[in-house]
Amino acid sequence: MPLIAIIFALLFSTSLSAQYFQQRVDYRITAELDDRTHFLHANLEVDYTNNAPEALTEIYFHLWPRAFSSDNTAFARQQLRDGETRFHFSKNSERGTLDSLDFKLVRPGRDGVAEQSLEWSYPDPGNPDIALLQLHDPLPSGAKVTITTPFRVKIPASFSRLGHVGQSYQMTQWYPKPAVYDQDGWHPMPYLDRGEFYSEFGSFDVSITLPQNYRVGATGVLQNEAETNWLLNLAAATEQEMDSRSDLSEYAVDESFPPSANAKKTLRYLAEDVHDFAWFADKRFKVLHDQAYGSNGQELHLWAFFNETEAAYWKKSIRFLEWAIEFYSEKIGMYPYPQVTAVQSALSAGAGMEYPMITVIGRSYGEPWLNEVIAHEVGHNWFYGILATNERTHPWMDEGFNSFYERLYMQRRYEEPQDKYSILGQSVNIGQLGYRYQTLLGAGQSPDMDSDSMAENNYWLNAYSKPDLALQYLVLQYGQDSVDQAMQRYYESWKFRHPGPDDVKAVFEDYFKADLSWLFDDFLRSNNTVDYYIDRVKGSYALKRKGDIDAPAELETDFTNSADGRVVLTGPLDLNDRNNFLSRPLDFSLLIEPQDKFGSRHLFYLPLLGANAQDGLMAGAALHNRTLEPKIVEFLVAPAYGFKSNKPAGFAGLQWRLPEGLRPGFANTGKLSLGYQRFSNFEFRDEAYQYQRLAGKWSYDFATSPIRQLKSSVSAQVVNIWQNRPDFNEEGDLAGTQTRGSTFTRLLYERSKTDIINPRSLTLNLEYGTPGAVLTDDYLKAEIEWTGGYQYQQDRFIRWRLFGGYFLANELRESNFTPNYAFSLVGNAASDYAFDNIYLGRRDDRSYGQQVSSRMGGFRVPIDRALGIGVSNNYMVALNLDARLPIGPTAFPLGIFVDAASYGRSPIRADGEEAFQWVGGLSLNFLDGQVGIYAPLVGSDLLDNSLDQRGGFIKSIGFKLSMTSFLPWELIDDIKL
Repeated sequence: MPLIAIIFALLFSTSLSAQYFQQRVDYRITAELDDRTHFLHANLEVDYTNNAPEALTEIYFHLWPRAFSSDNTAFARQQLRDGETRFHFSKNSERGTLDSLDFKLVRPGRDGVAEQSLEWSYPDPGNPDIALLQLHDPLPSGAKVTITTPFRVKIPASFSRLGHVGQSYQMTQWYPKPAVYDQDGWHPMPYLDRGEFYSEFGSFDVSITLPQNYRVGATGVLQNEAETNWLLNLAAATEQEMDSRSDLSEYAVDESFPPSANAKKTLRYLAEDVHDFAWFADKRFKVLHDQAYGSNGQELHLWAFFNETEAAYWKKSIRFLEWAIEFYSEKIGMYPYPQVTAVQSALSAGAGMEYPMITVIGRSYGEPWLNEVIAHEVGHNWFYGILATNERTHPWMDEGFNSFYERLYMQRRYEEPQDKYSILGQSVNIGQLGYRYQTLLGAGQSPDMDSDSMAENNYWLNAYSKPDLALQYLVLQYGQDSVDQAMQRYYESWKFRHPGPDDVKAVFEDYFKADLSWLFDDFLRSNNTVDYYIDRVKGSYALKRKGDIDAPAELETDFTNSADGRVVLTGPLDLNDRNNFLSRPLDFSLLIEPQDKFGSRHLFYLPLLGANAQDGLMAGAALHNRTLEPKIVEFLVAPAYGFKSNKPAGFAGLQWRLPEGLRPGFANTGKLSLGYQRFSNFEFRDEAYQYQRLAGKWSYDFATSPIRQLKSSVSAQVVNIWQNRPDFNEEGDLAGTQTRGSTFTRLLYERSKTDIINPRSLTLNLEYGTPGAVLTDDYLKAEIEWTGGYQYQQDRFIRWRLFGGYFLANELRESNFTPNYAFSLVGNAASDYAFDNIYLGRRDDRSYGQQVSSRMGGFRVPIDRALGIGVSNNYMVALNLDARLPIGPTAFPLGIFVDAASYGRSPIRADGEEAFQWVGGLSLNFLDGQVGIYAPLVGSDLLDNSLDQRGGFIKSIGFKLSMTSFLPWELIDDIKL
């Protein structure tokens, strides 16, 4: 072949491979429900039409009920990653599957129709809900093939979409379904709870056999006239009941199921130009019905199926359906189907779920919420049902566009902005707050990602909220009417097809005759950010931009009063609106708010009460600038006064979130923080002596994928301690106060895996200390801590902690003197030499010494340091175990604990102390082990004797109160949106 011909052939084949085409799949399904065993017995016939330019030798099928068959499915793995354990710990009887498959190819023959068995397999062992069928002969372009198979569905409990609660059935994703084949190839995908679907258009002819007294709502048009009349009679009776009753429930009602009728019925449904079929059956359903007519005169039937639960809200469900159909038809394009149905049912995948012509809705908790959810799910008939985007790969294309119009629908219905929610008494745009929260904490992701690649909280932000906010920029620039007209053109161009991101971008750019890369490429297909700000230079004002997105912004000016001249800049996805004003007045508020009020600079105050053994009752006040929305610079000042010590006390903190230019490439976020505290920690002759702690820390978080549940960081910390102590003259008389200073420099590496079944963490610490006390010298020590757990029953863990420490350099290694920085079996106030933890008292006495923490040896019983037991200037290796017992109520987490350690004791000691100690007993752990009570029952002889000397069993009990885990800033940064 000549070279020019080869080049032409290659170019032509490339053009063909990129050309849009769409397959067609027509279904005929017969199914019978056994509501005693919760099995569905069915047969499937599929006509598969190959419209691709090339022949096919194989077809992928989705068998999504098999996602509920074992822990080895993508659904099961995602559930654990999202912190959901109900499926993991479910019984086999509660799980589901799809089996009894026998795929055959139907061919016309001389003697009628011949069936030929097909070879098929599960190509991916990790995804048993995907099958691959091998065709005997290639299916040419333009040809059609018929494939049949029987199948049986074991209907699972209601974990996610498909399922049953008693004899209430949610039959979704229930049948074998060919995967989409398009210009990008095959799209086989496992079933997921968070992440939706992508299927081929076609027709459905579905017959369902079930006991006669079931009420059924389904995709398509019911063909049984007698059944239709029965439902209409039920609707008339329900309407009469709704009008006559004043006790309609606004809450959940536990309704028993009536017995199933012995007689059965077969219902037939037909649907055209759809890509899915769902049905819902319940013997208790109330039914409502009405008819409406579109602007084109098309008749539309509206149906609602619901139970006694929240019947007071569902009374208006038909009206909500009509409003939603009317609104979306006006804004986007005419609703093309002959009916629309809303069903109330048990639901585990969000507040609602959409299918062609029908939506299922869970608890709504109020009439406006039900209105909103119905509108949103009905809207998906346009964004998913008709504009059938790949929801798994581009979730923003259906959820984001739909959320944009849902917000407008609610504004029309309730005549006020519907994107604001009251949080802590402040009206807040929750989507904007969530976007800034995730981005400033380094957890943001691009909206144009596969659903399963997003963290759970980012899925809501990226699929729903951020696209809505991004489209509001388009409204700012062109107006709502123009955006609606562009959306209508998109609808008309791509209805009943599979548009992608480039397709919608092309339609909008053609309509607006503008480059919209800032919207479709930056806001919607990247994690880029924008921050506009107003800069004032020599009496002039300049609008400037930080970030990567050249988006429009709205600028308002008002200089009618020169003394109060106002320049305001707004943008829905502006990362920092605190620099959007020429000036911001200072406001003071109590406690905390979600974010600064727009246009003001906020400081927050709150009264403080506290107590410790040395200062007694403390009263003070705190002043801070922290909101739920993170800030670049945050501070807290909290002075107090101790009424026992008669001395000032308190703490303060300053934190700077490092901008990208000050972070190395490996770092996702960086922080520079400074902390100060001052409290009393020693008493002599009724005089309290204080310590002061000043610590600075520079930390970086490594960039990791959020779905890996992996966090790792590196940090450097310098801690300075000054302690006041009584000073004595040569005669031993009190001669004033002396100050001892210490400095500790640390390098830390921390890594954690937040696996709900097997959480684990690793900490490496290298510390150089200059203690500054008598008889001490500089030292260098290394420590490693590994913690982990295993959830063996729901909410019941076995947890472990392994600690190892060694002094790399220590002049006191061979000494009998053990300073407070020596390794200690118990992490208490006496061994907290750098004042890292918060204790109720720092006296090593019989009461306050019972407070322990997970430091060094981690023993959870009070060991008096004054006795010199369990301390080492050399090394220490310790193991801490805790197991929740498999019995007992959840609210009473009784367990057993064991602590054991080996350590290097001084060779010159002669008190017979063993180098190995252990103790065990009963435990009660709360708040993930941050609060605990530990009662020792057995142990090594030396520890038993030590605990006996404390004065009885009660005095030998240890308690944990990790107050540093409840510091407000840390709690806010750990919020899971």
